[in-house]
Amino acid sequence: MTMFEMVSVSANVILVGVVILSEIRYRRFRPKLKISLDSTSGAANVTRGGAEGRYFILNIVNKNDHAPAVDVKVLIVKMQRSADSRSWRECPVNGPVRVSWRRPDDMRPPVNVGSDVQCTVLSLIQGESVAQFPLLGSVPNNFEHTVNPNEYVRLTLQAVADNSRSKKLTIQIHWDGQWPEDGVAEHIKVAKV
Repeated sequence: MTMFEMVSVSANVILVGVVILSEIRYRRFRPKLKISLDSTSGAANVTRGGAEGRYFILNIVNKNDHAPAVDVKVLIVKMQRSADSRSWRECPVNGPVRVSWRRPDDMRPPVNVGSDVQCTVLSLIQGESVAQFPLLGSVPNNFEHTVNPNEYVRLTLQAVADNSRSKKLTIQIHWDGQWPEDGVAEHIKVAKV
């Protein structure tokens, strides 16, 4: 074997080794996003105007905090509506619909997730006739971003980053339209499906 052939074989062996190590590193040390509903009863809060509110929070966790997820967004990827929770109507979601971060003024894009962050998937304010999905950015004009009283809504959500994706999470929402003096917690139901 000539010197040129030995150098060529050595270079190829090193290149294959680098590729294999790179693949192992990518699989072992890449971000692992997980999305979950924080609480089925939501978090009570009072708005600046003094109205009571109930907010439903999603947790976005990176199970590998040594590999940050880059430019994370939480998207509504599918929506269904029903009057009786038995027959569902698919609602169009044309393009990405981004859910708002829990404190959007503190979370300027790009949002990199090293360990965990939260976003608000639903807000219900006393005195308002509908519950709303707090959204970021432009929203398609045919996107229905409210939950009407006595309506069931299913949302499928996914955390998406430049270098990772979570599994999809589907939640079901139902509000009976009531807000009695003792609070709304018993009248709005949000649960994982």
